[in-house]
Amino acid sequence: MTARRFSSRRVGFELARELLLAEVARRCRECGEPARLGLTRAEAHVYQGFECERCESWNKDELAEPDIPEWWEEVRRDPPDSANGRGGGAGLGGEDS
Repeated sequence: MTARRFSSRRVGFELARELLLAEVARRCRECGEPARLGLTRAEAHVYQGFECERCESWNKDELAEPDIPEWWEEVRRDPPDSANGRGGGAGLGGEDS
């Protein structure tokens, strides 16, 4: 019996890591299917709705303070893509801070 030689070459891949800001529970307006959405800070700034996994309909939606109470002020006033990296422009709801 001949011995097989296995390569110890590593196959690598990189996963982007972002801290989840919130998990939001919603229901599809068409079929009533529950949807649980995990959003990062950047995703919370641009969130406009979700697609139902069951019926594939688009559900227009927006975040409100009860969805993310402990992060609401930061998300509302601090867009992640601002010029200085700290935010300070218009946030959710189109209000200027």
